[in-house]
Amino acid sequence: MTLNGESVLRADVSNGESATSEVDATVDFLLRQGVQSENVTFPDWRDGDQTPMGGQKIAIMLQIRAK
Repeated sequence: MTLNGESVLRADVSNGESATSEVDATVDFLLRQGVQSENVTFPDWRDGDQTPMGGQKIAIMLQIRAK
């Protein structure tokens, strides 16, 4: 999962791709694709601006685990 620009989350899975600024929409997409929390990865913050912000990562992981 990467961050494009300042606010668009991009999720890639083998069955499709989603780009949205909403954490809820990203989580819904991942769940529809059968992704579990242990399969979600984020680039290292040292790799540049493509990693989501800390709060976004926490929100995504909490929501995936809750559903």
